Amino acid sequence: MIRRVVRDDDFIKAARESRRTARRDIQPGMVLNILQPTDADEARFTMEGEGAEVWCCQQVVIEEHTFPIG
Repeated sequence: MIRRVVRDDDFIKAARESRRTARRDIQPGMVLNILQPTDADEARFTMEGEGAEVWCCQQVVIEEHTFPIG
């Protein structure tokens, strides 16, 4: 599994995969567990320590606002 961390002094706006109207700002330091994409332009992930809820955002946002760990 690919793990990435939201960069310091940054955040990510994400939508819940199961209900796109549910949105969340993901804060710096949060560890994201990147999942297999269903669309090349969209990243899917869970947040470590928060269960199995899947969140989505544009792939470019993940690349620009996070860094890999592990």
